[in-house]
Amino acid sequence: MGTAQHIATKVPGSRETARWRGERGVVVLIVLAGFGLRVFRLGTQSLWGDETISVFRAYGSLAEITEKTRHEGTLPPLYYYLLHFWIPFAGSGETSVRFLSLIFGVLAVPLLYVLVSATLGRRVGTIAALIGALSPFWIYYAQETRTYAQVTALVILAIYLLVRAGADAGPETPAGSTTAGELEPLRPTTPLPGATARPRASSRWLWVAYAVVAASALASFYFSGFALFAATAWLLTDRRRWPGTALRCLLAQIGVLALLTPLLIYVAPSLVVQAGSVSRAGVPLSTVLRQLAYTFDYGTSASQAQVKPLVAVALILAALGLISIPWRQSLFWGALLVIPVLAIFEVSFVPHPGWERYFVAASPAWYALVAAGLSTFAFGLQREAAIRAPWPRSSGLTSPGDARQRRRRSSRERTARSTEARRSWIGIARVARLGVAGAAGVALMAGMASSLQNYYFDQTYWRSDLRDAEKPVEMPATPDVAVIVNGPPQFPSFFYYFRKTIPWFELPAPGASSEQTLRKLADLTRRYRGVWFVKYHPPDYDPNNFVEVWLDQHAYLVSSRWVENVTYSLYATDDPAAPRVVASASIGQKFGTAAELVSYRASVVRAQGGPYLLVTLSWRALETPSQSIKVFAHLVDQNSTLITQSDHFPEADLRPASTWRPGEIMDDRFALRLPDDYARRGLRLNIGLYRADGSRLTVPGSADSSLTIQLPGLHPEHVAR
Repeated sequence: MGTAQHIATKVPGSRETARWRGERGVVVLIVLAGFGLRVFRLGTQSLWGDETISVFRAYGSLAEITEKTRHEGTLPPLYYYLLHFWIPFAGSGETSVRFLSLIFGVLAVPLLYVLVSATLGRRVGTIAALIGALSPFWIYYAQETRTYAQVTALVILAIYLLVRAGADAGPETPAGSTTAGELEPLRPTTPLPGATARPRASSRWLWVAYAVVAASALASFYFSGFALFAATAWLLTDRRRWPGTALRCLLAQIGVLALLTPLLIYVAPSLVVQAGSVSRAGVPLSTVLRQLAYTFDYGTSASQAQVKPLVAVALILAALGLISIPWRQSLFWGALLVIPVLAIFEVSFVPHPGWERYFVAASPAWYALVAAGLSTFAFGLQREAAIRAPWPRSSGLTSPGDARQRRRRSSRERTARSTEARRSWIGIARVARLGVAGAAGVALMAGMASSLQNYYFDQTYWRSDLRDAEKPVEMPATPDVAVIVNGPPQFPSFFYYFRKTIPWFELPAPGASSEQTLRKLADLTRRYRGVWFVKYHPPDYDPNNFVEVWLDQHAYLVSSRWVENVTYSLYATDDPAAPRVVASASIGQKFGTAAELVSYRASVVRAQGGPYLLVTLSWRALETPSQSIKVFAHLVDQNSTLITQSDHFPEADLRPASTWRPGEIMDDRFALRLPDDYARRGLRLNIGLYRADGSRLTVPGSADSSLTIQLPGLHPEHVAR
């Protein structure tokens, strides 16, 4: 008997242990899949501007990092501190600097499992971990050298420690009283009747750990405080936690502030100034919520038109999850989702591309609710009342003994039929439920897979390619080319990839006068046949665009390319000692009634291994046109095949038609890339003016309203190769 009882008591525990081991194995596989998705093609894409800022911040000392982050708004210095120590160990290449974020991105997956399991059960925790592992939104920031993956992991861990500490402390009310929807303690306690639970020794350490992790989360991203506030408020609203647990929770929050006090004292003045200068983002709340629904589910690399129905599926699942779980859990996860979103929206944020990252601390709650909804579809409500149908009654006249036997037999038969029918209906309902849940899960994963396919392989969805933008500057690296940068060398967007194989100059130089900058520009255009100008467009470094305007007026713009907030412009310059002029003349040709071409001049130079045609057109304005007029210059060969062209306003786009004044002369300079075999092509230049609707201003004697300029100096006998 004792053996039988022992077996009977051990089997359920053994089954539970086996089930837990199986679930743990599934979670390990999910974490490994999350790692694989995050490490895959980690260094394929170029660092973008904010990532290079992270790297250059980390190059400085801890004091320099702290000083710089005083002016970075919502980004405290902890991530830069960690990166500061990470780079000497791992290196500064794309893969190396991103691997720190990858570690936190992978850790967020099991941490989400632990938190959701503690509040909604291991089944829902497993589903939530799978969603987090596959999330394109989380994968993107796990592959970015910024703080957001770190913030996500720290916020989840801090909230878990808060829940765990509150649960370990036990309820403050006498045993036997209950509160609907109370979170199940992670370690069951059995308080004495009529007594309150004393805090465990481990609970004290959990409060200390929470304070440290919460302070770390806030020292990584100030906006993470809204998620921590939501979790704390949820704990404090439970009347069963008063006074003991609530008091310890408040003391823990004081500990968080104490840990952050040195940082807050240091950055408070600048934060106050920045907070006063921030205006509302101007993005409607409905737009924010709609965009977050897309981004949390499928990232920013999915076509919204294609995944719109799939977003609807996720919304239904999240809503079902919110209403199907016990009310205390519903309040907990709802607060973790809603409070950070509304708070960040209210304090405002910068609505530039990628603004969804400011709301990253709300994403774990979204994944938990979607997982709860999916679990409800598949396995039913988390707390179901067993509803029993009443037994049917029989009637009839017979002997008492026969009647009893007949009733018993009939009762057994009806019971069997009723049980079989009930089991049949339950089985059908269960299969249907599993089918719906499976379809919803497949829909979610299909959208994630499509987004990840775009993220990994479609360059349309990639980050800005600073690597590719810098490559032409130094390839090939020749002594006749230099670089002018209008910002300090520590500004990283350009200098992360710039290898300094050619000379570079900062203009305007710190403390230099306009006259000094002018003399330096004139000297550089005399010494170098090609000048790259890398311009940062925030006006901090050259508020009056002095450098760019001077180059437009004295050099010849070859090309210009925008990448993020930087332009990479190549200018060619004539050789002042021995210019190779291939054509020049004074002509006085009118173009309609708007302008007259007074003269032209064309010369050839070689810069960075390539030949360029430098053209100067001197225009006299005859009137102030009432509509837009642009210059076109088509370089064609002897077969009238277009080789290259330039379309622009006069004076390198500086003079739109509305600025023309009758009688003034406008010197229009531009450069055209010549083919390597230009001397044998019989090239000529067709010049004209055209309106915004594409119609050309008439040129007397020209069928196509253009002026053809011959370039005799391009023949081999006139050009030294």
